[in-house]
Amino acid sequence: MTISSDNFINKQISTPSFPSLVEFMRPSADLLAKTKDFSFISEYLLKYIISAEDILFLTINKSTSKLKVKEASGIKTEKLAARDLNFGGNLRSPIWRAESLLSISDMDSNQSLIIDDELMDELWLSGVKSVMVSVVSELALIVVGSSNKNAFSKIDEDFLKSSATQLGYILESSEQIEEAKRALEEKSRQLSLTEKIAFTSDIKEMMRSTLTAVHSVMDSDTGSIMLLDENGKALKVRAAYGLPKEVGDFSVEIGQGIAGWVAKTKKAIIINDIPPREVTYKRSDLVSSISCPMVAGDKLIGVINIGSRNEKLIFSDGDIEKITKLVSQASIAIDNSNSGRGLEDVFFDTISALARIIEVKDKSLKGHAERVAKHCVAIARKMDLSLSEIRVIELAAILHDIGYAGVNSSIFRLKNPLSSVEKVLVKTHPIVASDALRNIPRFREVAESILHHHERYDGKGYVMGLSGNEIPLGARIIAVADAYDAMISKRSFRDSMTSKGALDEIRQESGTQFDPEVVEIFLLLEDVRVQEVS
Repeated sequence: MTISSDNFINKQISTPSFPSLVEFMRPSADLLAKTKDFSFISEYLLKYIISAEDILFLTINKSTSKLKVKEASGIKTEKLAARDLNFGGNLRSPIWRAESLLSISDMDSNQSLIIDDELMDELWLSGVKSVMVSVVSELALIVVGSSNKNAFSKIDEDFLKSSATQLGYILESSEQIEEAKRALEEKSRQLSLTEKIAFTSDIKEMMRSTLTAVHSVMDSDTGSIMLLDENGKALKVRAAYGLPKEVGDFSVEIGQGIAGWVAKTKKAIIINDIPPREVTYKRSDLVSSISCPMVAGDKLIGVINIGSRNEKLIFSDGDIEKITKLVSQASIAIDNSNSGRGLEDVFFDTISALARIIEVKDKSLKGHAERVAKHCVAIARKMDLSLSEIRVIELAAILHDIGYAGVNSSIFRLKNPLSSVEKVLVKTHPIVASDALRNIPRFREVAESILHHHERYDGKGYVMGLSGNEIPLGARIIAVADAYDAMISKRSFRDSMTSKGALDEIRQESGTQFDPEVVEIFLLLEDVRVQEVS
């Protein structure tokens, strides 16, 4: 029996005589990159459709009804590459009317489809006698051609239709994954700053790191952080760049000047086109500036100011949003430092908040990451791991499912087990998460544990097929805790198991799916044994 933490491996699927498109693309971990390599997909179709000689990938312009040839593989059709072609109504109707596939066994005797259709006319003039046309999406087609009449069988037609459906689904999901990766990369910049904030005891260094991050994002010429004084009645400059040294003596009362107004109202202000007469220490020869409040919850911490001497740079509300995000953790860290709360706690709070974005996609995952992290920490402590090792495992457990942000939301609402295509797409989530996090120094080990948390102890897992101690220890620990919590949680396509039933499954898979040492320790955890008894 195989236990999957996402329980997507329960449906029995008959094995075809050839691999599906997703299985053909899957051996290496660059599934999404290959999706956009149409020559790779042409290789697949030419390999398994024996009579195929020419493969065309085309997109449709909705407004002009023109076809753009994105890829042409084959001697007879290579001249069509990158061309725009007329897409005739005689061809369009049957493709979208009946099961998204049109097969013509003899183009010589089907001239009605060629009239007013430049694509079919070009194929016929090139010597193509048999053709299959399949819909990839509402805006894309695959065309397979042969110089022989009656070249394609029903098996070929079904194979092409299946491949086109898979490709359409992968393309759609890959776009969402790319969007999610961009979002995660933006978060990564914030996490880099958060890391510096959380693991330094030097508030001055933390503020300098904050200003460095703001400078890199905004390309500003000057910047300063002003914090409330002990009495909470004035702002004083505590860190700055691009300004004279004497700026350190500058202070302003709440309500006075621009910074004082921002502090009083807790509202950001943009000034583009600063008048020449408006010259102070922090705006000498500046032409534009932004001042944003630094708050922790509802509590004012200070004000951050940035300025530019570039007359072409116009600040916007979007810039305020960027600055606010970048300084939010610094504000919380300063407040917690003043109140005695550990900065590392702030860091973990931030990571937990980031992990919760997946709960928006699937409500049944609410609290899943926190529960898995709790079990992982308990296991790691029982194994006498160092504090730094435990912290890495805890972070990986909190973020282990963050890659689901790139998976089509509809998958989480399915009532039935996933198809083979959907399963492979779901299995990309460790790759997405790992790629987004591995470039942050503190997250390199975290990324490795996330990438491999679906490996199996016997080597039959994914994404690399590692086995035994080849799998990072953190990943082996997460695998057990993740599977257990998934089994006792209700999902859209199945009911939850009892704690006892889930533990029985864990025991059964010890040494095959799971590391036996980790299983042995997990079964001894007090909170797990309490659930089993209850």
